[in-house]
Amino acid sequence: MAPPTSRPWPRRRRPGSPPRRPLRPQALDGSPIAARPDLSLADLLAYEGFLRQIPVWPFDQATWPRLALYLLLPFGSWLGGALLERLLDALLGAASGR
Repeated sequence: MAPPTSRPWPRRRRPGSPPRRPLRPQALDGSPIAARPDLSLADLLAYEGFLRQIPVWPFDQATWPRLALYLLLPFGSWLGGALLERLLDALLGAASGR
């Protein structure tokens, strides 16, 4: 009979070996809560609540006018070019005696 591949009970720590470090979620890397040495479940739930309050939509109030400007810029360029063409045509047409 083959030995079992996993034990149904946790392994004991060897005497003299360093204690296990508690597992820390990698999602906390770089966050202000990651600096705390002792995290509890309440801390993680509070941080999750904080993250859920952050808006996911990438547009804020300053983005909408910029988007409108970017969409109107080609139209304004086209209109300005047409007006300048008419102005130059009127000036050069009057100078040539048409």
